[in-house]
Amino acid sequence: MSRAIPDYDRKKGKLHNFETITTIFTSWIHVDNWQQKWAEILLFDAIIGNTDRHQENWEIYSYVSKDGKLIEELSPAFDNGTSMGYDILSKNISKKLSNLEAYINKGTHHMMWLTSDAKHAGHFELLQKLVAKFPETKQLIITKLQIDISAISQDILQLTEFNIHNLLYKLTEERANFIIKLIEVRYTKLRKTFNV
Repeated sequence: MSRAIPDYDRKKGKLHNFETITTIFTSWIHVDNWQQKWAEILLFDAIIGNTDRHQENWEIYSYVSKDGKLIEELSPAFDNGTSMGYDILSKNISKKLSNLEAYINKGTHHMMWLTSDAKHAGHFELLQKLVAKFPETKQLIITKLQIDISAISQDILQLTEFNIHNLLYKLTEERANFIIKLIEVRYTKLRKTFNV
């Protein structure tokens, strides 16, 4: 980002935006299907409610193939910690559950769409803009949104069974069910957004 935006603030990344990412991938870096790879990352962020995909939480890595060709790739999503209701204290979970739609709608991605935008984009808004700019990403998103996520409940609830000595860090059933509900509501909203 700092190569594309002079005096880019790497500490807070206030100008982190998809317009500049597009410039990076079309002018300087060659990653095959980069639009689809970003669609997967932004869809994942929308499902889990990740608010922290700043410039330090994605990267391009390179390697030399067996035939000696330099290959550049966009890394899988990493550092997804600010998600799934992490910011809600246990005592406030039931209150948030009563107005979950407002909580979800309030959340934004760390990224703006354009450098000139006044605020960060909402998760669903960011995906819609991506599809408008790169229509070839729509089918990928629709395909991902046809996956049955019902088994995720069991997977998350199993995490409550770990024997953790410091109970402060134990995933409670209440929080696990809150996480499940957040994912289900976000997933349903995404399916409606893209008419799945």
